[in-house]
Amino acid sequence: MGNTIKIDGHGLISVNNVFHTKKEGLLKVKFPRGWWAIYFNDWREDTIQKIRSGDESEEIKRYRGVEANVPVYNIYSNKRKISFALPRYSKDGENTPYLFIPSKANGGSRLSKKYYIFDVDSEFKILKMAKLMFSAKQ
Repeated sequence: MGNTIKIDGHGLISVNNVFHTKKEGLLKVKFPRGWWAIYFNDWREDTIQKIRSGDESEEIKRYRGVEANVPVYNIYSNKRKISFALPRYSKDGENTPYLFIPSKANGGSRLSKKYYIFDVDSEFKILKMAKLMFSAKQ
């Protein structure tokens, strides 16, 4: 009998859990053929303050002056940046925070599908044993 893929009520498949490491600001996800290293962006708050103050430098133009375009985390595999995690809020009326990891079709990511992490706190910090998920409809 083969493995059964479990799809939740929203059409999402859980890939694996995100593990916290002993190193501050570093999280990991294990895949059958490797790991993702997920690093918290400690410069994010400074960038958001610049956006709010009306800064028009090249650094800020890169994010189109929108706070939601400033990554919360950068994601690496084999010491190479493969994507980033952007802050988002659910549209279900609850405004629940989650992280969106774009596919290569969106802004320079090297991934074949879009991923999501819903187990985050109000400041988009990933909670312990959070699930990395992707849509079954991709």
